[in-house]
Amino acid sequence: MGRIDWFFEHEANFFETRLHRLVVEIYRLAKEQLDLVYEKELDELKRDPTLSEDPDAQYGYANYLKGERLSQERALATMALAMLGSLVDSFLDEARLRLDATTFPVEGTYPGKSILLKRVSEYKERFGIDLVGMEGFEGVREVVLARNSCIHNGGHPSTDYMEQSNQRLLEEVDLLRRFFHPTLGAEDRVINFNFQSLKEIVSEISKFADSLHKSLNAVRLEKISRPPLSNGSSN
Repeated sequence: MGRIDWFFEHEANFFETRLHRLVVEIYRLAKEQLDLVYEKELDELKRDPTLSEDPDAQYGYANYLKGERLSQERALATMALAMLGSLVDSFLDEARLRLDATTFPVEGTYPGKSILLKRVSEYKERFGIDLVGMEGFEGVREVVLARNSCIHNGGHPSTDYMEQSNQRLLEEVDLLRRFFHPTLGAEDRVINFNFQSLKEIVSEISKFADSLHKSLNAVRLEKISRPPLSNGSSN
């Protein structure tokens, strides 16, 4: 089990650093640039002499910019979720390899209709670790389901997302639309979020990584401290 030490000393911290550098900071910088571009275009629109005397044309172009900006924000959210989901997948894959396969053998395939659920089964059967009950797992599951919704469902939340998550990564519905459509279905909603929501869910995932790190270390220490089985008979 010699390979385990490097992981327990470094990998959880590296993972948290990657979450912030490769997801949070990239999203923040891209969102700031996006806001800057559209605010500049709206300002230019207001000062355009060819449109100042045509309120309808000005209003129409402003709405066009608003819609385009929203589409870009949704695309940015999809990008962030794809990166975040990929980091989570890699972390779970790598963490399970840090315990020696001869001590914790892989026994065939593990049940689950998704990669995440297969990992949940594997950690439970191989290491006795319940990922679902771990602090921060809800954030992990919500990110994975939101990412899958963006990639496979055109950005609309899947049934699994609506039923198995806290729905924190859904785009806010404006009051006027909510008034006229009080019972919006999943097909009417879109995965999107603001910077604060992203930071909060990344913080949850960081806590999950720390919890998993501690649980794996506990499993390792328990295995080390357990006396070897005797080959002889005590009778």
